[in-house]
Amino acid sequence: MKVSPLTRIIIAISIAAIFLIRPYFLQNRGMWYKDDDYDYFAHSSAMVFGQYPSYQNEFFTIMKEGPQSPIGTGILAAPFVYIFSLLDRVEGSTIVDKRTPENIIGSWSQFGFEFASIFYFTWACYLIFLGISRFVAPRQASIAVILMMICQGLPLFVYRRPFFSHCSELFLQSVLMYLFLRKRDRSAKALTGVMVLCTLLYLTRPNDIAFALLWPFLLCDFSKGMVQALLQARVGLVLSLGIILFFKVWPEAVNHMHTYGWAGAYLSTPMSVLDIIKRILHILIGRDWGLVFTAPFLVISFFGIFLLDQSLLRKFRWLLLPIIVNFYVIIAWGSQGGWYGYRYFIVSAIPVMTLPLAYLLEWISKRINGWAIPAMLLLACPPVVSMIAFEGCRDFNLQILSVDFNRTDWTNPQLQDNFWSVLMHAPGIFCFYISQGFMALYYSIRGQWPGLSSLTWLRIIIILFIPWLIWGGIKICNLICIFRRKIIK
Repeated sequence: MKVSPLTRIIIAISIAAIFLIRPYFLQNRGMWYKDDDYDYFAHSSAMVFGQYPSYQNEFFTIMKEGPQSPIGTGILAAPFVYIFSLLDRVEGSTIVDKRTPENIIGSWSQFGFEFASIFYFTWACYLIFLGISRFVAPRQASIAVILMMICQGLPLFVYRRPFFSHCSELFLQSVLMYLFLRKRDRSAKALTGVMVLCTLLYLTRPNDIAFALLWPFLLCDFSKGMVQALLQARVGLVLSLGIILFFKVWPEAVNHMHTYGWAGAYLSTPMSVLDIIKRILHILIGRDWGLVFTAPFLVISFFGIFLLDQSLLRKFRWLLLPIIVNFYVIIAWGSQGGWYGYRYFIVSAIPVMTLPLAYLLEWISKRINGWAIPAMLLLACPPVVSMIAFEGCRDFNLQILSVDFNRTDWTNPQLQDNFWSVLMHAPGIFCFYISQGFMALYYSIRGQWPGLSSLTWLRIIIILFIPWLIWGGIKICNLICIFRRKIIK
């Protein structure tokens, strides 16, 4: 049976979901970690329950005045949180009046945030696939998307820690990359939309400010001169300024807070040339989060840049500048950022670098066609094992330890060593660690493990079917378009 490229992507997402979901964590905590997760949800809930810009009835822990984390993710998740909050209102939940851990965990409002992350991740994969398919064969485009976006840790931010900001960041970057790859719409309305997206990207991840400033220039029409381009962008500039005033300046002024105000001290870390070289080597081959282990396809994708068409390369090379900026961020940060992988760098780079990886895969397949796919699958083993095994046991967990530049952070210096040590010496135990999510579902269905509530089962089913619902919607839209073309003819 022939499987379409898009279907192949959805199947890969589903397999990742089955292995990464922790059913009892979903039931007991709603996939809600501490600190940053509280902040992101507080932004959404303040808007949904009509308290914004006040955070007096929200729950957060890092700062007293209000959430420390940026508001962008809360904005993007708010529509879904609102839709699901209607069920909380019908049930008479106290979450409507004031948010506390007791009424947030297990609420439909909380589930709405989880739904949003899965929704945005699936659309990000589809948009990158759609954009790249204009330049390479759909088969190579789908493989590139699977290797870059599904095999290198990103699903952890979907099915394990969906309250982080990275699904929103990935979605916004993917939309902008898709617009970059499609036939350019030079209208003022299109540019206004791009500038709004860039503003949301900045409000979602401030470290992506270089991307947010660059995208409008890459997508703007300068053929008629700078003055005409500025006139074309005037509506977008006004809207962007309004969004920043409404979602950043206003709440920070009202609550006397400043989001990520401490980050400047990290990014201005004094470093010698030797410090930088050591840090780069650690980022690439470190036994904790080395990119060769956790994101090898991102590393090799840079070789694919030399295979891009010259007309595409002239525009694409500018995107390397913000990638370098975010690489500097992880150099100066001194750690991977307190959870899985070098997320400050990887999430924003992957939508951009999937294109050169697709070119590289097509180039390889034409020369060593029989060995190309097996070689890629073999190279995918370390990041996939790292992703699935993460948090599977004490040796695969994080702890607060010293990192570079005399700082402390959540990390695991021997994470990769621990993975392969357990695999070599106790393969049966290792298989148990990496399949906890799958086995919890399997044995709960058979009644051999303590049962999950019917509500948890309903949410698991919804979580697993979200990508397929999007897939079905895309298929229906394609059929309607084909039907309309036939009628016109």
